[in-house]
Amino acid sequence: MQFIESIIKFFGMIFTKNAFKRKYRTKNLKKVPKIIKSAKWQVIDIRPSASFSTSHLNGSENIDHLTFKIRYFKTLKRQKKILLINEDYRSNLEIYHLLDSRKIKVYILYGGYKEVRTAAALDNYTTFCT
Repeated sequence: MQFIESIIKFFGMIFTKNAFKRKYRTKNLKKVPKIIKSAKWQVIDIRPSASFSTSHLNGSENIDHLTFKIRYFKTLKRQKKILLINEDYRSNLEIYHLLDSRKIKVYILYGGYKEVRTAAALDNYTTFCT
């Protein structure tokens, strides 16, 4: 019985991830170094300011998700593609919808910032402050 439950859980996990990627434009961790170096991208970290000041991707800008609707029009460059970073890739999807409705090309970092912290390949692109 446990075997069947684990198979069902496995397939549910696969289809859930694929459904999210079909519904939203996402970028995976492998693309982050290229995005950071590119002048065509703007990386926006929507985590709280305290989390951002502890560690963040180099070149990213912090717009706290609580004040995003008030501050985004001053910070975002409409001609650039936007990569949104949060702790978890599924949180604060209303910000994605807001930008998408304004015809801004917005992408979500799949895996979120908690995946960035565990990826050794991105250590050179991350700033840690204590």
